[in-house]
Amino acid sequence: MNTLAPVKAKKPNMKSAIERMGEGTYGKEVDRVDWPYYDELTLTAGVNEYTLFNQSQGKTLAQTNYFGNGIFPQAQEFRIKALKIEYLAAGTKTSADIISLYKLLWDSTLQFQIQNKPPSYQKTMFEAMGIPMGFHVTPGVAGDNESIMSYGRFLGIDPLNRQIFLAALTPWTTKINFYGALPAALLGDRIRISWNGILRRLV
Repeated sequence: MNTLAPVKAKKPNMKSAIERMGEGTYGKEVDRVDWPYYDELTLTAGVNEYTLFNQSQGKTLAQTNYFGNGIFPQAQEFRIKALKIEYLAAGTKTSADIISLYKLLWDSTLQFQIQNKPPSYQKTMFEAMGIPMGFHVTPGVAGDNESIMSYGRFLGIDPLNRQIFLAALTPWTTKINFYGALPAALLGDRIRISWNGILRRLV
């Protein structure tokens, strides 16, 4: 009766294994990262149109991390998968100010456009921020602060059904337009726009 000789287990090459564990961080030509490009604006009296991602001079890294100034950088490409919006008040708001904020976002648009193409993204700020209802309840009884509540649910993120692709050296803009005078109580408030996706860049 023939029996098979036991197969001797192959001893791993420890030197090769250690070398493989040290690969991946450096040495690749293209780096692929989960990345946001963000920029912000400050609500200013008399200004109803804001163009973002076109002027980084004088801004800190907390205000913008995009320095392409209207043209997507060389040696990069970006697949945008979501829009994020953050809103920071300059001071304490009253109930009337909250209604003014809802109206401001309702009467506004946000648009992403690549040069010589129709807009790739165009929504009201109200929809882009994910607010299903802009409704504010005032106290039924004087001094009853517990009954003051907002029914606007700010999600702050809008996943895209179809990705937006930006190739190197592509001219593009993000514009926000407000239709009507900006309420005085909201002046100085800051809005940050963040396009999120997968960035490929040469390293």
